[in-house]
Amino acid sequence: MSDVIMLKLGELVLKGQNRRRFEDKMIGKIKRILNRFGSGKIRSCQSTVYVEGLAEDVDYDELMTVLGRVFGIVALTRAKVISYDFEKMKDEAANALASKLRRANTFKVKAKRADKSYPYNSPQIEMLLGAHILE
Repeated sequence: MSDVIMLKLGELVLKGQNRRRFEDKMIGKIKRILNRFGSGKIRSCQSTVYVEGLAEDVDYDELMTVLGRVFGIVALTRAKVISYDFEKMKDEAANALASKLRRANTFKVKAKRADKSYPYNSPQIEMLLGAHILE
């Protein structure tokens, strides 16, 4: 299971023929920031920039604070890449959240599928995964 930071882009996606140029400038800025924190990989897909492959000892809180100041980024989220297999996904999610959920009174599972051919739809994933984590 690996960590990833998802950066959502704002109005940059509306820039038409200049969009690629603005994205390249933003990705260049993100690369310069990553150099200060070690190395990492950047990929872009559908108005989201993914930062992955960071060192184990990276300070994610500080990195996210610095990335949050980049012009054009409207939201950023730290996430974990987990298995595509649903049975493995349930165990990996429960293990990843175990320490945080001990202190929580409530929690919510929110799913958004990129692959619409996945055997479960989003509400089913939310329900089944939430029930497993609750156990």
